[in-house]
Amino acid sequence: MVYRIFKYKIPVTDEVSISLPKGATLLSVKEQNDGIVLYAEINPDEMKMVQYDFRIVGTGHRYKFDRRFYKFLDTVKLYGGQLMFHVFVCDHKL
Repeated sequence: MVYRIFKYKIPVTDEVSISLPKGATLLSVKEQNDGIVLYAEINPDEMKMVQYDFRIVGTGHRYKFDRRFYKFLDTVKLYGGQLMFHVFVCDHKL
């Protein structure tokens, strides 16, 4: 089976869902052009898509989602480190 690594933009908002091919492996989240991008290993031939639910929390911000159901992915700094965001994914999809 052949795999590829794709990049997906994640809007900077509290809650976001992104469709990825079934079986995707989430690799990392990083900053690019003052935005957040997700890198995922995918099978480019997989036609079935699955919704992944993300939560993005700024440093010092309050949040109410249940951490038992979310896995921490990474911290991303935007605007030269002026803003720091912590990205979580709902782990029932992993």
